[in-house]
Amino acid sequence: MAIANCIECDEEVEIMGRITLGKKVTCQSCGAELEVANVNPIELDWAEEEYDEGWDDDDFSDEEDEEDENIETEEEDEFDDEWK
Repeated sequence: MAIANCIECDEEVEIMGRITLGKKVTCQSCGAELEVANVNPIELDWAEEEYDEGWDDDDFSDEEDEEDENIETEEEDEFDDEWK
């Protein structure tokens, strides 16, 4: 077991098992999600958020796109009315 200081609350964080770069740990005091940034001396940094490959652009509503199209159409209509 190794010990390092939490970068959020400065309390000691116990790191169980083998110490490797990128190993994820959670501070028992404040709950911060950290990872090993250096092994000698042991330093912690904020854990990188893993990319969720399940998300894509299709997961968002098309309502915003439809609203933008409606605004453009209204502006075009106003422009056409001014030149008639």
